Amino acid sequence: MANKKSVSIIIPNYNGDKLLKEYLPYAIDAIENAEIIYELIIVDDRSTDDSVVFINENYPSVKLILNPENKGFSYTCNRGIEAAQYELIFLLNSDVKLTLDYFSHQ
Repeated sequence: MANKKSVSIIIPNYNGDKLLKEYLPYAIDAIENAEIIYELIIVDDRSTDDSVVFINENYPSVKLILNPENKGFSYTCNRGIEAAQYELIFLLNSDVKLTLDYFSHQ
């Protein structure tokens, strides 16, 4: 990637504890492999599972935004977009398994 841009990765989450445990490591590996400036934002839509605890305990560098009440997918994505600081915004569902070279194809 000759023209690398910084990216804000936004993952909306609602009761995705199991999905985050399975797929979040792939997203982090892919973005770190791309060697670009990034931030990872997870917006939790008032989960009732252990999603928030899992993120706090295992990914302290993730910017975690907590909705005060369950507001739905669009609202949750928009909160992440509002918090984003970098050039590009990448919305990622919590059930997506990125390949290690994903960003080199973008």
